[in-house]
Amino acid sequence: MAGAPHGVVLLGCGGIGYRFGRGRNGLGALSHLHAILAQPRLRLLGVADPDPATRAEIARLYGLPAFATAQELFSACPAQAAIIAAPDRTHPELLRLAAAQDLRAVLCEKPLAGSLAEAEELVGLLERAGAALCVNYSRRFLPEYADMRRRMAAGELGRLESLLVYYSRGFRHNASHYLDLLLWWLGEPERVRMDGKRPGITPEDPTVSVTLAYADGLEARLVGLSDGVLRINEIDVIGTRGRLTLDTLGALTHYSPAALPDYPGLTAFTPDAPRQVALDQALPNAAAHLADVLDGAALPVSTGRDSLALHRLMDRILMEDTQ
Repeated sequence: MAGAPHGVVLLGCGGIGYRFGRGRNGLGALSHLHAILAQPRLRLLGVADPDPATRAEIARLYGLPAFATAQELFSACPAQAAIIAAPDRTHPELLRLAAAQDLRAVLCEKPLAGSLAEAEELVGLLERAGAALCVNYSRRFLPEYADMRRRMAAGELGRLESLLVYYSRGFRHNASHYLDLLLWWLGEPERVRMDGKRPGITPEDPTVSVTLAYADGLEARLVGLSDGVLRINEIDVIGTRGRLTLDTLGALTHYSPAALPDYPGLTAFTPDAPRQVALDQALPNAAAHLADVLDGAALPVSTGRDSLALHRLMDRILMEDTQ
């Protein structure tokens, strides 16, 4: 018989914490609150948010205790895990508070902190507290990205010759997702080069174009596009025996080489039927993964140490702009 569900508290009920899921029908979830409620192995004990209207709405709609501060929430609702979905600037304070609780796991939105030194401090605190730290780089929780990693590692695409990413909306805000993928898929690059810079969504976070060179000769490029109403997030991986493309709307297409009838001895890539990435499954999958970690059935797929490696890579790239 399955045990009782694991008690979880939610810190932050803004966009990804709660509001993105308001009034939404259908499968999947776009907020942590709705993902937790849909996961039978987790039980949401209460929430914390400074906005009184949000607290009142959640209490009325879901019958959940809602507190103005995280300290009040932790005091009233002893939990096994905490999910941190508050604004970025509050993450260090909330992670320190979480480390002082008797928690078994913490799922935190990225980034952990604004500097590498502070992120290292926070990861160490959680490790010494014995709490597993999961960081929500959401693409790691979608099976299609894991399948892309498997295909590359298994050599199904042959020798990788090019990896190209188009993105916008800031280097730390958005490129971080793709650099995290590259670390997950390919490991640490030998060399990095900043190729250009455009305005991002804030003056402090420009949109950067960068080239990463690997020991086997592969060059991966992130091309940063101007911010605006048009959103572009695309990946194109080309190897000697296959190709993978993933477009902004989530269509993942595998290409295989086929003979060209009019050109004997030559081949070209031809597409298979595209596979649709269910982007609204990222948070439900993260909630299920958190339950697996609490069950002792899995280790975090996106750890604090992974985030430190990403922080170091991003600092390394930005240092190129000062040399």
